[in-house]
This record gives sequence, structure tokens and C-alpha cells, in this order.
Amino acid sequence: MSVELISTSLRIERNETFLSLDDYLNIVILSGQNGFGYVSLSTKERVFYWYDLSTTIYTSQFSSDKTIKDAKFSSNGIYTAAQFNDTDIEILNTKDGKRIIQTTKFKSTKGTVILGFYFISTSLLIITNTSLELYQIIANGDNIQCKLVKDTKIKIQSFIYSSKSGILLSYGGDKNNSIQPYKFTSNYIEKLPKFAIESSTLLDINNLYITLLYGKTYCIYGDNTQISFYEINPETVYRTQVIQLILPGKNNIQFVDNLIIVHYNELSVVYDLKMLKEDFPISAIPMVYKPSPSSPSTTTSDGSSPSNGSSPNTSSPRSGATPRITASSSSLLLQQRENAQQQQQQQPSLYARTWRYVHPNYIFDSATGQFFEVRLNYEKIAHFFQVDIADKIIPFLQQRSTQSAKQALLAHIKTMVEFKKDTLESFGKIFDSLNHDLRIMTGKNNTLMLQKHLTAKKMDSNTGATSTMGSRLNHSLGNTTPRTSGQNNDEDEDLMGDVQTRQETNTPAARGSDLNIGSTRRLNQSANNTITTPPPTQQQQPSTGFLQQLNRSPTLTSQSIRSTFTVSEGEEIGGMQKPPMVMASLSRAPTNIIVNSEDLFEHVFNPIYEKIEEELKVNHIHQPHQPQPQQTLILKSPTKSSEIDSRYLISIITEYLRSLNFSHCGISDKIFTLLLSLFINNNMFSQLHQFLQYHVVEDSPNIAYKLLSISETYPPALQLSLDMFKRLQMPNVIIHTLLEKKQVLLAIRFMRSTKTKCDPEPILRIANESSDNNLFFVVYKYFEDNNLIQGVANCEKYTTIYKKKFNETLSLD
Repeated sequence: MSVELISTSLRIERNETFLSLDDYLNIVILSGQNGFGYVSLSTKERVFYWYDLSTTIYTSQFSSDKTIKDAKFSSNGIYTAAQFNDTDIEILNTKDGKRIIQTTKFKSTKGTVILGFYFISTSLLIITNTSLELYQIIANGDNIQCKLVKDTKIKIQSFIYSSKSGILLSYGGDKNNSIQPYKFTSNYIEKLPKFAIESSTLLDINNLYITLLYGKTYCIYGDNTQISFYEINPETVYRTQVIQLILPGKNNIQFVDNLIIVHYNELSVVYDLKMLKEDFPISAIPMVYKPSPSSPSTTTSDGSSPSNGSSPNTSSPRSGATPRITASSSSLLLQQRENAQQQQQQQPSLYARTWRYVHPNYIFDSATGQFFEVRLNYEKIAHFFQVDIADKIIPFLQQRSTQSAKQALLAHIKTMVEFKKDTLESFGKIFDSLNHDLRIMTGKNNTLMLQKHLTAKKMDSNTGATSTMGSRLNHSLGNTTPRTSGQNNDEDEDLMGDVQTRQETNTPAARGSDLNIGSTRRLNQSANNTITTPPPTQQQQPSTGFLQQLNRSPTLTSQSIRSTFTVSEGEEIGGMQKPPMVMASLSRAPTNIIVNSEDLFEHVFNPIYEKIEEELKVNHIHQPHQPQPQQTLILKSPTKSSEIDSRYLISIITEYLRSLNFSHCGISDKIFTLLLSLFINNNMFSQLHQFLQYHVVEDSPNIAYKLLSISETYPPALQLSLDMFKRLQMPNVIIHTLLEKKQVLLAIRFMRSTKTKCDPEPILRIANESSDNNLFFVVYKYFEDNNLIQGVANCEKYTTIYKKKFNETLSLD
């Protein structure tokens, strides 16, 4: 595991000043010589507001000498505010350009100075050295009004504020290091219990932080020797934990993915509150620089360097650079070498003195103007854990929320399975833990969709629109209402005939089969019988072929709901450029990574299966050729070790299926297909039959086609596939399969029982080629009686054949 310094492709120009980072909106707020604005860290789009003193409007064409001390933006993108002096805040409505100057309530008090201000929804919090003032911003017609909702008199020397938690920690400068916390909403100020920071030295506000770790809000204070954690609750604030630093000295603390990173001059140490053992860190290695793919130093395929946030084929209007196109491969190679040298020269100096550590995990280099992000790479995480806590690697990675941690988790599980590092019971506990998080997150997502549905239903008076929304909701939540096939009449004929590959009638599958082509019982014994099927996992494909859908399966993805940041295009209003809207929507964000069956198939089970298959092929090539019986199409494992590996993988996948069913989580169709392939490769047909009989393997078109493909090797698989096709309500595939087996009469009876219509030409052709006049007579009369042959151009010749064969016979009678 390493600490990486990632370039964000954001460079602050020399005529710009970095003001602050709004981690709630994910924007960097800047000020220029004559204005202020922000840069989105997600879209890299710059939005600036210039102020002209003579016209008192915000525009992009004039300039002024007014110095901007600070600026903020509301979460709904409607308002922005800027501070130009010690007692006034100017609020701008970005929609119509109207503005208002809000003065602090205690401006008349000598020495009153605004220390900071923040937007809380549509309210504005102003923090002075003598008070806390909360104003509600009201758009009244053409004017903006600020109504004082709540104020509190308090002496404040310094403070820190968290926009995500809405908590402010004020420090009055006393020797007891007393901290007074406040909790803010859009219309209320809640005073929390006062507490004191336990430190041998006078409190330094720069070493005080507010962050969220494992779902709890902490006030964290760090000095040169230790880090203290104070849990903030509405009733009390108390110190929960202290980390004694392994390296005393000046440091900077940052927080990434519920972990604490302590930066020294040449080293970065990572701690975890849940895995502390005698204050021993998880890792302690130097930071590594990793350029971002969109960083200015990264070269494109043509050798050019894209500008900030722009695509490789377009130039940034700020830089004025144009992409260079080389004419020959030699010049392209030379240019790539030059760009590589330039990239090496542009690599920042790590742990520079000009670095400014920005909470929670950003670094601003004031010398170069570059803005970096600090991330954690969990690759080779097992190397950083002690031997006696190696079993905690998966719980540790499971509590992370980044893609890097997810990849490391899947890689570690793959290694454990591949080298059999644990027991089957231990794997079951791992799978139960993963599926528990998956079920919780799926439930949260379904709850959110249900809330949206109820809100839409309450606001929408149109019954039709409401029912449409309800049907969409049922589909999104995975409607498990059993589907029933159409009721059949009592006149349904028996499915007679014998198929050479049918299953023995005394087997459990034959006794419980829905469609037994080797028995003489009815297709549906009662008109009230229903066929229960699971929810469809994908749309049914046209049944023009039997195996074309074998590799097609649904993709199960976990929808992680996060806070989003969107920017809409600006428009011109009254001669003023309307700024893009900054929208921040609050929603639940997952605290743990989510691993579903699709992830385990792609990164764990399928790679191991492919490796086993490769080993079998290599061993088969090196062994002397041994002729196999012609009827055996399955490659049996040539070595004992490979066969054991296959069977071990079967047991692991079976345990994973048990855990998924126990947690009521969705299962990817690929898992079932892989399990069937393992059964087939190991000639474990009886186990395959049992899994299908007891519905361990769910019905799906892919599984049915897979069974159909092995019907020549394992004859009972034909009966199993036809039963599954019937439960899936895919009668056309059944009819085509019966026709391939030359079971024309059985296909006709199935068409009559299910009232299925299909093209009569191929059925008449097969009946005619069979040289069985009785069969051709029955087939032709069926289509004729049901008016399915009249007007069909391809069937005229069969009408002629019918008259030629049977008109003479009838005349003799």
C-alpha cells in the first residue's frame, strides 16, 4: 500500500490567488486581480465573476481594484458571496444579477471583524470575532433580502468549520484550550457541549480538524508527539483514542478513505483507528508521484500535451495552445522523447516547503500553482500487514470505498482461492460479510427509489402517470411476483413419442418434469396449474438459433449513490453572462465497497477457471495421444492435481451461491454458466442434475442453451433444457429443438397445447422428407384446420403434394 500524489490538472495562474477548497461542492475557490470564481475538480471548468465599481454590476468586461478576501458559493448555485472588507458581505443572485450588501449586526462594536462566512443551504452564516450570525436569504421580487434568523454572542479568536457536517469549533484563546462546538442548520444554531483539548502546549488551530471516520464525527487534534480523537455527539464530546506517533516532530495530517495520513518531511505514515495495535501504523513509506491521465504533463497519442481539462484534439482558450501534428514517424518518436523528458522535468519535488496541505486530502504548491490530490493505492496490501493480523486484510479492504481497494480485495480473494490458503468455512464467512454489505446497500437504494416514487405519487394527480411510475418502480426493485403461463384447455393432447436421448422415467427429474417428451402424461394436468419462474434477468432474444445467446448474460452492478456536482451551461441575461449553475445533491454514500457476483466472476472465478483450462491443454499436448471414444466429447482432466483444483473451485462457487441465497442477493447468470462448465469438464453429471432439480441453478436462457448444447453427451440434459425453456415461456425454442430431433408430431401437439403459431413451411418440409404419409397428412390437416396454410406462398407446393397423395386414395375408398 502506497500514498500517491495525483495531479488534478488544475494549475492556479500567477495572477490568481487560492482562497479555499469547498469539499462539499468539490470546487476550488480562487480570486484574481479584479474578480473571483471557482474551478470544479470534477469537470475542470473555470467560472469567474468580475466586479466593476462604476456600474456596480458583475460582468466579464470590466475590472476594479477591490481586493477580495474570501468568496463562497451556495449549494443550489443561485447565490454567491464575496468579502471585500472586514464588516460587509456582498451577495449576488447569479440568475438575475441582483445583489445586496449584508453588514454584520455588531458592526458598531469597536474591533468587530468578520472571520469567515459560509452558505448553509439558502442561509448565510457570518462568523465574527464577537458573534455568530445566521441570515436567511429571501428573493423578494426584484430585490434580495437577508433576514436575521439567529445570532449568538461569543468571543472567537479562531475557528474551523466543516460544510459536510455543519459543525463549527470555536476557540476563544484561553489557556485551558477550551473548544466550543456549534451545530448549524438553515434556520437554527445548536450549542453543543464544551470540551477541552488535552495538550501540553497552547492550542494551534492549524492542527485542529473535523472529519468523518467510520460514520462518526471526530474533532482531531495533532501535535508533534500524538494525535487525539474526540467524538462529537449532541449530548457529550469525549476523547476516544490517542495515537502516539512513531516519529515525533512537525507533521501535517490528512484523511483519505477513513484512514489517517501523517506527512513528515520525507515520509507518510498511515494509521487506521480500527486496526491499531500498540500504535503501530499500517504503512510508513515515502509518497509516490503519479501523473494523472488528464494532467498537463501527460502526452497524447500524437505527442501533444492537452491543456487543463481539455481533450487532446481541442486547445484551451486560456493557454492558447494548439495541438501539433507530426508528419512522419521519426518526428513523432522524437517528440515523444522530448515530452517524456519534459514530463520528468515537470515532476514536482515531494514534501516541498512551498506545499500547503488542504483538508481533507489535497495539496497546493504555491511555487508552481499546481493542485494535487492525495490517494491511497492498496496494491500488495498483504505485504504491509503483520503475520498475526493477516486475517484482517479482507475486513480492512472491505471498509474502504475506492476502486483501488476493491481491486486489491478481489485480487486477495483470488490468491486465497488459487493457493487454497483457507478453509471452506472461512471462505463462507468472507462471502457472508461481502453479501451482507451488498444487501444493505441494495436495500438503501430501493428505499431511495421508493421515497422518490411516493413523492412523485403525492405530487402527481394523473392516475396514468402514477401507474407508469409504479410499474417502473416494480421493475427497478426486482418484482418477484410469479409469472403464470396461460391456462390450457382440457382438450390439450398428450405429448406422445419417444426420443432416443430421453431420461429414464423413474428418475426424480422425469417424475417432476413440466415437459417430459418421453412420457405419455399431459403437458398440463389441470387448467389451474401455474408455472412459477424467477424474475427475468434479461430480455428474451429471438430464437433463430440455439447457441447464439450462450455468452450473453446480464451484468449485475451495484449502484453507489454519492454526492454529485453538476454544472449547466450559462446563458446571457440582460447583457450579463449568467454563470453555470452549481448543483450539489445530498444522498447516501456507501462507506464500504460493494462486491457483487459479477465482480467475483470477472476477477476471481473466471480467471482461475481459465488458468485451469490452460493447464489441462498443456498437459494434454505433452501426453501421448490416446484415442477417445467417438461419443465422448468432454475433455476429462488428465492429471489428478488439475482435477482437484477444479473440484475445489466447484466447492468455493457452491459456498458463494449459498451465501448469496442466504442474503437474498442477485446472482449473475455467468456464475451458473461457469458452474455448469466445471461440472461438465469433471463429468459430474449427477451433481449437475441435482443442482438443477433442486433449483440451486436458476432458470435463464443461457443455462437452457448450455444444457441443450450437451444433450448429445448427456442425454437427460435435453429434457432438462426443454423443461427450463417452458418455464421461461420460450415455446419457439422448444418447437425448433423438437424439429431438429425430427419429432414433428410432438412439435405439433405442443403447438396445439400452447396455442403457439410458427411458420408451417419448415414443419411441412420435414414431414414430407420423412416419407411417412400419415405424418404428412396429420401435419397438413393441422395447419389447414387452423387456417395457417392459406395464402402462404412457400406452402403451395405442399398443397399440391397433399392433393396428389391423398385425393387418389380417397377416391378408391
